[in-house]
Amino acid sequence: MIEQNKTEYRFIERHGCPICEGNLANFGLRGSGRQRLIGRSADQYVTIARCTSCGLVFPNPMPIPESIDSHYDLPTEDYFIRSKESGWDQVAHHILDLASLRKDSALRILDVGSGLGNMALAFHRQGHRVTGLEPSSSFFRAASRHDGPEILQSTLQQAEFSDSFDLIVFLAVFEHLTDPIGDFNKAVDLLREGGRICILNVPNAKYAKTRLANFALRCLLRPYVINCSPLHPPFHLWEFQRESLTALGKRFNLEVVHLSVDTSLTFGNPFLYQAYQKLIETTETGEVLRVVFAK
Repeated sequence: MIEQNKTEYRFIERHGCPICEGNLANFGLRGSGRQRLIGRSADQYVTIARCTSCGLVFPNPMPIPESIDSHYDLPTEDYFIRSKESGWDQVAHHILDLASLRKDSALRILDVGSGLGNMALAFHRQGHRVTGLEPSSSFFRAASRHDGPEILQSTLQQAEFSDSFDLIVFLAVFEHLTDPIGDFNKAVDLLREGGRICILNVPNAKYAKTRLANFALRCLLRPYVINCSPLHPPFHLWEFQRESLTALGKRFNLEVVHLSVDTSLTFGNPFLYQAYQKLIETTETGEVLRVVFAK
């Protein structure tokens, strides 16, 4: 459990889907409870909205931190699962495979929300020229200890670049953005023709565990849902479906070259992973979604 920080928030109510501009319906209430929503008392709730067109799910009104830096200024050891260097190398190779980009040529890569800088370092070790963006002071300090990749303390919309990129990666980041359309628009502007934008490991609104829990709550005549968890900083603001990510690409005239549902870290056992993965490919009920756009 991550300790509550002291960031101040304002709440913005949306009257349409920020991706497809579709109508919104109240999906249910999300209790603050033991995963408190930015300091609200345990008997208060946030309304969860769902787009009736593309299925995007998010809290409405939306909590917007007044300071992005303080919102993510968390102890690094409390938030990220640490992996061996070889594990990050494998992830970097996998991302290039998903993006259908050559591994034997140097690419200009932008890693948005670098965290500890492991992904940026893995790309750098493979011979690519990498810039990482990290708004949090604590994570920026950790990422800056790596030799090789350039790490900037900045949000994507605040950053300025003199060149464009072959690959822009949002790894477990897009669900945290307060203005995903603005950030995605900036990414499209920074992308070279033929380049790729990867949005990876975003929460799936159709996740089986979430749907089962919501069904149980309905059977108990309770008006709650468990979507958009956790509700402590830095909380998830968005849950996606295939349709919402497809609509995002269509809005910016990008081609979807890969779109999949995955179990993420649900199972550590390879046999269970493969068996469950086959099931969720047809039911679309895995934990996360991965999409690659081409310009």
